[in-house]
Amino acid sequence: MPSADPRPEGSLSGKPSFVMAATKEARGPGGGNDPAGKRHSATVNRLRGYALVLILIYHGGAILDVPNVIHGESGVDIFLMISGYVLALSCVDLPAAVFLRRRFLRIFPAYWVALILFVFLQVQLTQQPCTWTDFILHFLGLHSFSRTKYLFGINQSFWFVSIILFLYVVFLGVRNRLDDLDFVARSGALTTAALAVYLIASEHYVSVAYMVPRVPDFFIGLVAGQWASGRGVNWRPRTMLAVALIVLGYVSVAYGVDYADVLRGGVYTGIFVCAETGLAVTAIGRSVLWALALIGTYSYELYLVHQPLMRDYSRIAMLRLFDIAEPSKMQLFLGMLAGFAVACLAAYWLHSLTGLITRKTTGRGPGGFAGLDKRKDIPA
Repeated sequence: MPSADPRPEGSLSGKPSFVMAATKEARGPGGGNDPAGKRHSATVNRLRGYALVLILIYHGGAILDVPNVIHGESGVDIFLMISGYVLALSCVDLPAAVFLRRRFLRIFPAYWVALILFVFLQVQLTQQPCTWTDFILHFLGLHSFSRTKYLFGINQSFWFVSIILFLYVVFLGVRNRLDDLDFVARSGALTTAALAVYLIASEHYVSVAYMVPRVPDFFIGLVAGQWASGRGVNWRPRTMLAVALIVLGYVSVAYGVDYADVLRGGVYTGIFVCAETGLAVTAIGRSVLWALALIGTYSYELYLVHQPLMRDYSRIAMLRLFDIAEPSKMQLFLGMLAGFAVACLAAYWLHSLTGLITRKTTGRGPGGFAGLDKRKDIPA
């Protein structure tokens, strides 16, 4: 007797309730499919805030010389999973020109302002010159693909811009076949291996540890977003998938690529999704979720500016204002808090600037705060 299930053989489109809820919010109040105005769920926004908190703990621990027990650097992995998830939900059907324009406006205005700010601070406060080559590579977002000396020259957080731009281009190449899980897995494996080979061949060894393990994060997000979209996922493994996985395994072992942060990022994401419902039933928990949503709204801008302000320029301020050359841990902690406060103000201003530019250009822009009850459009 033929099956009454209209889904094609191998299709995996069943979803748990929390994914259905997230999908409905991503599509808007009516559940309609509006690529120009899809809304991200509050869960996604809180998850961004949660990821940034992990990164802040990681960087703060390094400043205070605290052992890296929880591996907060996995917050970057969560960011890239979220990026893949959101793009799969909302950008599959966008014309390439529209997609690139929106990504450009989301990434570059805030990044360029932050870049100019930190070049100015570097030259004025540290007397370290910035070459035109270094500046131009950073300006184009290509510094992480160039020579190692340009990777961290201006701001150690800026490497993220290179990987996210790279993954946006990759997305354009795979977005029309996200329903084919074999194709997505094969593409993810070969993209990861190819990036590793390129970076090693160009003697950009440091970037291997930072960038290569993050590619699978994005593809995991793409699969999750495709599943949540209701478009279905077909799983028909082919020989080329085995070949791609063998290539990835060989390259990873040969070059010592460590994917532990991918696993930790997935575990931390699962912990948050499971804990969110419990947090929402208490006043303290709702306050925590509210704070995470607020941080998540400004997470990209905060990520761009927080590290040098908390670590480098707080110490310069202590030396010049208070003549403290060797600060104690308490002084470092207070300086770190002051740097974070400045970073919050800068992030708010950068986010507002990005919104203004985007609205003037396209008539839409990054949303404001998406909290517990009130939801607005938030940029991917």
